[in-house]
Amino acid sequence: MKSKKVMVTVLLVFLIASLAMAKQLTAVRAPKSMVIDGKLTEWENAKKHVIKIDSPAYIVAGDVSEYKGPKDIQGLFYVMYDDEYLYVAAQITDEAIYVDFTGSYLFQSDGIQIFVSFDDVDSGRTAYSVHDFQFGFAPGLDGMLPEVNIWNNNFKFSDLQYESAITEDGYIIEVAIPAYEFDVFLDRGMTLGFDVGITDTDYPKKAQQNYLMYSKYGDGWNNVSRFLELVLD
Repeated sequence: MKSKKVMVTVLLVFLIASLAMAKQLTAVRAPKSMVIDGKLTEWENAKKHVIKIDSPAYIVAGDVSEYKGPKDIQGLFYVMYDDEYLYVAAQITDEAIYVDFTGSYLFQSDGIQIFVSFDDVDSGRTAYSVHDFQFGFAPGLDGMLPEVNIWNNNFKFSDLQYESAITEDGYIIEVAIPAYEFDVFLDRGMTLGFDVGITDTDYPKKAQQNYLMYSKYGDGWNNVSRFLELVLD
């Protein structure tokens, strides 16, 4: 009987540890040759820590009946860093791409969202600080530049870099967030708050059908305590 209790205890500890680890994400150091060009040339080392959004389980808002499977919408996200920038690349599968809403309504178009806290999110606070950001990016269509919008923070970036490319089955968006602009310098062992999401619409001039978030929380836009942990490796 004692051995069974020990086994159950071990299994519970393993389960709790697994759940905790599932919430912790990893960013690897970027190569010195980093170029933001909408390509995944420099991202091979980051792929072992891929963030996958690939099922209706990640839908936090919208109409699940509109989800038509992985060809309809899914995404792979990669994260890297150097002293000055946090880099994010998104490889999105989307069989119908529409960017008919821009500015503060960009979330109604096809695109991605990136949530980052360069501040402490372990304190239990929920409100955004000057170091917390909600970025939205949509792919550039017909040779146009990608669309971008930042909610919940009025910081004016001068060196925010982003590029996109249309692929056979969707699009790629590559982003460099200049943390150095607000006096944050990134180093191994640091922990940031982080989350990513995908917005999807399958019809022209129609607002998003589904909103998918890796954390599976839909209220990160106004609650930074929902962010996950991103460890700089």
